[in-house]
Amino acid sequence: MRWIFRAFKLLLALSLLSVLAIALIPSKRLANAVISELEAVLGRTVTISGDVTTSVFPRPKLTTGPVTIANAKWGEAPKILSAEGVDIHIDWMPLLRGDLVVRNLEFLAPKIHLETNKEGTHNWELTPKVSTDRSVLIRAVSSSGGVLRYIDSRDGDSETLKEFDARISVTERGMPAKVAFSALRDGVLFETNTTLAQPRAFLSGRVSDVKTKTIYANTTLEFDGRLGIAAREFDGEMSLRTDSASDIFRGLSINISPPNERLQLAGRVTRTAAGETYLRGGEIRVGGQSLTGDFDITTGPDRPMIKGVFAARNLSLNALNLPLNEQGSTASGEWSDQPLSMRRLFAIDADISLSAESLEVGSLHFGPSQLRLNLNTGRAVLELLKLSAYGGEVVGNVVVNGRGNGSVGADVDFENVNIRPFMGTSMVKTSGMATGDMQLLGLGDTMKEIVNSLSGEGNLTLNDATISGANWWNMLNQRSASSAGNTQQTAIDFAQGAMRMEAGNVRLEDFALRGDGGEMRVTGDVRLGPKALDIGVSALADPAMRLNMSGSWSAPVYSIEAASVARTE
Repeated sequence: MRWIFRAFKLLLALSLLSVLAIALIPSKRLANAVISELEAVLGRTVTISGDVTTSVFPRPKLTTGPVTIANAKWGEAPKILSAEGVDIHIDWMPLLRGDLVVRNLEFLAPKIHLETNKEGTHNWELTPKVSTDRSVLIRAVSSSGGVLRYIDSRDGDSETLKEFDARISVTERGMPAKVAFSALRDGVLFETNTTLAQPRAFLSGRVSDVKTKTIYANTTLEFDGRLGIAAREFDGEMSLRTDSASDIFRGLSINISPPNERLQLAGRVTRTAAGETYLRGGEIRVGGQSLTGDFDITTGPDRPMIKGVFAARNLSLNALNLPLNEQGSTASGEWSDQPLSMRRLFAIDADISLSAESLEVGSLHFGPSQLRLNLNTGRAVLELLKLSAYGGEVVGNVVVNGRGNGSVGADVDFENVNIRPFMGTSMVKTSGMATGDMQLLGLGDTMKEIVNSLSGEGNLTLNDATISGANWWNMLNQRSASSAGNTQQTAIDFAQGAMRMEAGNVRLEDFALRGDGGEMRVTGDVRLGPKALDIGVSALADPAMRLNMSGSWSAPVYSIEAASVARTE
């Protein structure tokens, strides 16, 4: 029991010595020693005002008055940080050997001002000084109950985080540092945990090994690699997971509304000091879809350039909920006069290739497909290198030009494609295997303007076709328009002809039809703007008899016209 008593007396003596040491050393002197070390780490002037008070139990602590840290010389605000005070938590044992070890330097209710100037320089880019006092060691720096505000002078964006709590800790000089902070962003908890392998190099702007994990709402971002803040360069493995893909698109200010499905993105991402970004071995999963590939993002004089090669198994563009129907037509079925926002085409330049085993666009389903998108200064060219479509294949290109007043054009060839899925629900139901070509051009920045200005030409051949809603053969043979209705149809073995477009009007030029009822000729107009038609059909065996179709293309009115008698039903 004697040795226990002696050990107790020794501990008591050491405690009394540490208390005496703190009492004998002026608190202001201790605080200034800590502040000097902090200035060396930050390379910024740190100022404290007011009295410095000392407390011994349960552990030694110094409490200062208001404290500020100077901003960069070019900064708009005079201070990058101002706080009500600092609590300096001290380890008492090192004091016995003349060392000052700060367990935690805690800023009380700080207000932190971060900013980026118009040249892209950040005010948190530091130039640490070499510490000359090896007897002072700050193991941790923290804050509680703070407010962090960020302003980007390049675009005027700003961000405010409330209830900002942070802690930066290191065990010894030269050892890895751990950084953790949490805050409320728009009332939602935002938190991150990071390990810096070379903290002093990182603070001075050089590259350091970094491992970090950030969680915001239902989104998790992880990175493991190398990062440098001065040149904003990094290289490492990244993964992003979220339960709501729409949150990511809104956060990136992308004006599309994907469904609230789980989104996963992973790959090796690299950003160079020149501002170029690369993704290798990338994989994107949205719901049940998967997209793999590589892409590069390089800076340009006017806009960034994206080059990429992607592959997918079953890709559905419908998952992005693109507002095509909203801009294509109104609830009443008329063409929309809402602007198509072609200015978005000027946001980036791009050269992207995509191959997919299957592709879904709206109500259309395609088989193995190869596409290439080239976007250059507001002009987008989509090359249909291979588009497997309903038994056949489509090749060609579609152009959307945002320059000037805007235009849309196409030059496509198709072979042995069933046209029924392309006819839409508002048109006369027609099926058949089609081969042909089409060239067209429309001007304007609304669907209404484009459709009403369409011009061009095309050729069409149909095999084994069926037109539902009327039996043309019976109408001509019986000289009656009564053979119309849902149960009626016209069977066509073969059809061939040319068409010309002008100002949204499609002119059918002597289309030849052949079927069990004989041969027929079709001429007339299809007016795309009002979605109406005015065409005539005549049999070669009786050219004096003509079947007329007029009115809406979804429910045309039929009439029979002879040389001297017109009969309408």
